[in-house]
Amino acid sequence: MNFPFPKDFLFGCASSACQIEGAAFEDGKTANAFDYYSRNEQVDRFSGDLPDVCADFYHRYRDDIRLMKEMGLKAFRFSIAWARICPDGPDSLNQKGIDYYNDMIDALVENDIVPMFDLFHCDLPMWVLDKGGIANPEFIDWFVSYAKICFENFGDRVKLWSTVNEPSINVFGSYANKSNAPFIADLPLALKACHHMLLAHYACVKLYRSMNLPGKIGAVNHFVPYYTNSLDPKDEEATVRACDFYCGWWLEPMMKGVYPETVLCCPHISENMPENYADELASAFVPMDFIGVNYYGPGFVKYSDDGKLYYDRYAEPGLPTDAYGFRSYPQGLFDSMMFLKRRYPEAELYITENGIAAKREGDKIAPSSLNDAYRITYMRDHLREVSKSITAGANLKGYFNWTLLDTYEGYAGGFDFDFGLLAVNYETLERTPRDSYYYYKKIIESGRVE
Repeated sequence: MNFPFPKDFLFGCASSACQIEGAAFEDGKTANAFDYYSRNEQVDRFSGDLPDVCADFYHRYRDDIRLMKEMGLKAFRFSIAWARICPDGPDSLNQKGIDYYNDMIDALVENDIVPMFDLFHCDLPMWVLDKGGIANPEFIDWFVSYAKICFENFGDRVKLWSTVNEPSINVFGSYANKSNAPFIADLPLALKACHHMLLAHYACVKLYRSMNLPGKIGAVNHFVPYYTNSLDPKDEEATVRACDFYCGWWLEPMMKGVYPETVLCCPHISENMPENYADELASAFVPMDFIGVNYYGPGFVKYSDDGKLYYDRYAEPGLPTDAYGFRSYPQGLFDSMMFLKRRYPEAELYITENGIAAKREGDKIAPSSLNDAYRITYMRDHLREVSKSITAGANLKGYFNWTLLDTYEGYAGGFDFDFGLLAVNYETLERTPRDSYYYYKKIIESGRVE
């Protein structure tokens, strides 16, 4: 059986500056959170690996774009390193950083590859964090000023923009449960940071539209479809609440201008919300054009009477798990698309990340196997669900595999895990296509998956 895709469907790969770019302190760039905290052994999640070089995409992007072209890639999702654009504060401007991204974007366009850019993907400049980070209300103005520079310099060629990647992790988690820099566990501060990020997102969307640029703007969320194996109404309510908290906390404000009531009714949340949050959302709200979905697996929920969010998550036995710990459940991708189709029918959808990891062994220099049949199976099964989603009416415009090159996976993973269709030797920086590279090339050429 064949699972077809529309002719204009964007088959892409996704990555981010802080995970493949390298050149951490070159050409005027200053330290970002990854550069600083990867050197801080007091961080619980410290891996010991440094992001100074990574895959050296900064110096090798033209060769890598040639490999994208040979694969037939239609789109490339990447992030701009804020610390390379504004290295010393909100009013600084590094022309070498502007020149680099201009040339990289030109190379993509010359090869008929659609660029999609994230403004914020894990790597806040250290000057932002030193000034209080996203929890500082001044962050809103800093972020919008940075976005304006990017829109002015790149907006004529970049037609797809995302304000933020995975804010459930990179904003809430950073301040509530130490999942990312600045590694704080303070719920009221986390809720304040979330609110500031949303207000900054609104302001960027308004700014983008006011500039009459020829593209669309949205945001990328880590979407987890939650399930329960119980018919108990309490478990079913807890499952809804889990999804509304992890996913809806961002999607409801971004698409409707309100926080989800199922979460606000929890005293643990309502008692710690910023003042005048509802009025501020309502007065600043503007809906975005598309929803980016990073999908890696499902969640499972049961009711809890802990007095906080009233649910516990648990691991469903029997689902295959990759080296990174993600549980593979392709149907969850279809379920996610149907959920978003029902709740936000006006929005375009992009699957902005989906991928599977292998463990790199020994000194982590040599890449994991080039014969990655497990990744081919994963890609095939998930792309079938993508095709089925489109057939079922989802307004789904593209799929971005995570990722093109083996990546630096941050404080906890470092160079332990390989997600890439292109294997990277971290000593020679040689790129070698894995079997999955050729498999994806075949799918793109044929416009279908079997």
